[in-house]
Amino acid sequence: MMKTPHHQYLTRIKNDYWLDLLSVQKITTKSINTLLNEGVREVVRKTKEEMGQYRKDRETIRSVSSFR
Repeated sequence: MMKTPHHQYLTRIKNDYWLDLLSVQKITTKSINTLLNEGVREVVRKTKEEMGQYRKDRETIRSVSSFR
């Protein structure tokens, strides 16, 4: 059986966020760990999209300015 590598990271979570996580956990029956990992994937996906959009905007501005 192949083990999935894990990183153990102690963190401080704001109490409001923790209570929100507990509420979502009750609704979804997912573990807190699963919810946190889903959140991390969402942050990475969103950041990647924003970087791509920033690059496109920058290239557009540079190409328009080269015509002036």
